[in-house]
Amino acid sequence: MVIRFDAAASGGSTPSCGATKGRTSVVIAEDSGLMSARLQMLLAQDCDLLAIVTNGRELVHAVRTHQPDVIVSDIDMPEMTGLEAARVILQEHAEARIVFVTALLDPAIIKAALSLGALGFVGKRDAGRELVSAVRSCVDGKIYVSASGWNAFGQTVGQRPDWNDGEQ
Repeated sequence: MVIRFDAAASGGSTPSCGATKGRTSVVIAEDSGLMSARLQMLLAQDCDLLAIVTNGRELVHAVRTHQPDVIVSDIDMPEMTGLEAARVILQEHAEARIVFVTALLDPAIIKAALSLGALGFVGKRDAGRELVSAVRSCVDGKIYVSASGWNAFGQTVGQRPDWNDGEQ
C-alpha cells in the first residue's frame, strides 16, 4: 500500500503531488510506523515527501510512479528488502539516488549497500543528526556514511575504511 504524504493535513505547506521547484523530492520506505513518522518529521521541512511506503515492493512501485530525486529506505522490510528493491530500482533507473537508514550496522551490509549503488548509509540512531546531510550529499552525487556506519568498520569519521579487509 502506498501512503501519500499530505502536508496540508499535518500543518505543512508541501504538495503531495510533485516536487516544488528547488526542493528535493523524496520517497520513504520504512516498515516501522514510529520510525516512518520520525523520518517524515526530519525531512518535511527541506524536502517534498511524495510517498511513504512500508515494504520493498511498494517502494519499487512508488519510485516508478513518482520518480523522486532521492529514495530514503530501510533495509530490513517485509516482502522485499530495501537492498532487493534498490537492485530493481537501479536496474530501471541507473541514476536513482538512494540513502539507506537502518539499524543494521554490519560492515558486510554497508559494503553491499554501497557496492549496489546506494549513495548514503545512515544508522537509525544517527538519523536525527545526519539524515538531512546525507540526503543533500546524495543529491550532489556524493557518498555519505554516518558516524555509526564508520564506527562499524572500527573507523572514525574522516578516515577511509579498508574496503578490502587488508587485502592488496
